[in-house]
Amino acid sequence: MNNGTNTLIVDINPQKSYSLKTCLWQLQCSVHEFDRESEAMSHIITQRPKIIFVSLEFAKLNGFDFLNKVKELHDCTLIVYTDKISRQDLDLCIEASVDQVLLNPCDQMDRLRRIVS
Repeated sequence: MNNGTNTLIVDINPQKSYSLKTCLWQLQCSVHEFDRESEAMSHIITQRPKIIFVSLEFAKLNGFDFLNKVKELHDCTLIVYTDKISRQDLDLCIEASVDQVLLNPCDQMDRLRRIVS
């Protein structure tokens, strides 16, 4: 059963995205995932996901431009997730107007549950 929360994961690391996807499935979310910017943008424009999870690794690939594009195109909850983060990376996330930064999201199931509900 799906609770109606349409989510998107954008990550170049298939193991990390699979871990997050598994957690979101446990919360009965509809999950789509992409590892390329062009495919992710097409999905965002056509499907309008409620929540977009972007790995910090992916965000850093193009200097956080992807995050800015998402915010311009779609009003959604934009979350950057990672296993570790520097103060500089956190500042760049704030500058890109992300809604939340999740450190080890699968270790924070209660917080993840609140986000998707």
